[in-house]
Amino acid sequence: MARKFKHAERYVDRVFGPAETHRFQFWSPNVPPASEAALREVATDFGSRTDAELELVVNDGYADRVDELRATAASTYAQRNELAFRFLQILEHVRA
Repeated sequence: MARKFKHAERYVDRVFGPAETHRFQFWSPNVPPASEAALREVATDFGSRTDAELELVVNDGYADRVDELRATAASTYAQRNELAFRFLQILEHVRA
C-alpha cells in the first residue's frame, strides 16, 4: 500500500504540479481492523515524507460520507460533470 501512495504522489506532482496543493484520500467501505492499523501507519509515513495529509475515509467514515453525498444529491437537480454524483442524483430522485 505504501508503494501505491508513493506512486500516486509522484503522479500528482508530474501531472498536476506540487503535491502540497492537493488533498490525498483513501476511500474504502470495509477495512478490517488489522488493515486499518497498517493504513494508519502508511498515512503517518506519507504525512512525514510529504507534509501532506493522507486522509483515510474507511468503514463508518466511508458510510457517513456516502450518506452526505446522497443527501446532497437528493436535494439538487442541476447536472454536474461528475458522473458518479449524477448517478446518485438519479437514484435519489427515482420514485418507488
